[in-house]
Amino acid sequence: SAVIVEQQGRASGSVGFFGATASKGGGGGLVVGACAAVVDDAWFLGLGSGSKHFSSVTLTNIASAPAAVDLELWGSDGKIDAVDSKGIVVKPFATRRIQLADLAAGEPELGLRVLNRRGSVSASVNDQSTAIFGGTEAVSATATPREQQVLGGVVAGASGRTLALLNPGPTTARVEIEVIGPKNTFKPSGLEAIKVKAGALRLVDMPTSAGGDSQGLQVTSDVPVAATVRMAPSDVDYAY
Repeated sequence: SAVIVEQQGRASGSVGFFGATASKGGGGGLVVGACAAVVDDAWFLGLGSGSKHFSSVTLTNIASAPAAVDLELWGSDGKIDAVDSKGIVVKPFATRRIQLADLAAGEPELGLRVLNRRGSVSASVNDQSTAIFGGTEAVSATATPREQQVLGGVVAGASGRTLALLNPGPTTARVEIEVIGPKNTFKPSGLEAIKVKAGALRLVDMPTSAGGDSQGLQVTSDVPVAATVRMAPSDVDYAY
């Protein structure tokens, strides 16, 4: 039920990937992802801790000394005062899996920051949904918050495209989106002036004016934000 593929190269080093099929009770769908690397400061978007959308983070200590990390969470109403999220200890050569519902329950959408305080820790996130768009996804970390970034890999024909924007700063972010298509770059109507409240996560449905071709998104903000796109190729699976 699972396949492991490892790529090796003299110049690029080794990159590991994994694949599996999730159980129906856990959301179902195909799970494919890259093996997590050691992190210092990792950001993940589009997660959840509600009854039909639930995520977990797995922390692995690859060193012989104890490690410690802080977890920070944001929702649509602002930063969440999560329970027991600071100074989480991971024993040497051990793995610790944490359900986000144990830190902040009942949140349909969440942004997560994993901040390494001590040691060598990798962080991977698993996201599961049994809602209208079901499925299971191994969520890769986004770029750290910044004022300009490009989101690639928005495939053609995917429905349910949702842009997730996290503004961790103390002032409102004003964001503009440009679509980088096969033939040109343009600003679709409805995405030219998006406001994201200070310290909050916002989800924006991609309008039809953005088109349905394979594309990338140029994200420009006046303050640093983190961003990703969630797509639903069908009503039984979705992807980031």
